[in-house]
Amino acid sequence: MPSIAWLRALAPTYLGLFTVRRTAGSGLQGYYFERRERGARVGFFLGFLTVHGSHFTFLKAEPPECLAFAFLESRSRALSERIIRQPDSLFRQTYHFLFKYSHSLPRFEFYEDEAAAIVRHVPLGSFPAGQRHRYARNFFVESLALFVRTRLPDYLRAVDLSAAEARTLAAS
Repeated sequence: MPSIAWLRALAPTYLGLFTVRRTAGSGLQGYYFERRERGARVGFFLGFLTVHGSHFTFLKAEPPECLAFAFLESRSRALSERIIRQPDSLFRQTYHFLFKYSHSLPRFEFYEDEAAAIVRHVPLGSFPAGQRHRYARNFFVESLALFVRTRLPDYLRAVDLSAAEARTLAAS
């Protein structure tokens, strides 16, 4: 697996003031950039899917894979509806923007019933063996840049994670 220690230093340039948490379990190896409030977690993951973990069976993945996703973990169905599932939700609008304006492969995917709702992934095996570190780095930098272009990091820092109404992209 290529080293991703550089992500911890680079990602805050793109993502700002999210708390950084390293993980190496549940089939993931990488970093969460997250915000916690009222029992909910929201943010981004950048790293590798190392094995088919129970949380990522919805992906048609070939581990090991480079993986970038935006997520919301909450026990509140109302919050998930508001942030992910509704037709004008923050995540759905962000996904449509990414799909419309980013044409490079791999494309982003949207999973309205998953915590990792906006996902981009690619098998490491699709990269030339001697250049996997370079290609992986390009994947992560490009994924970060695309998330920033949508302003999703700004919205996730500001969104109300309570059950009250939150602003959507259309209302901003």
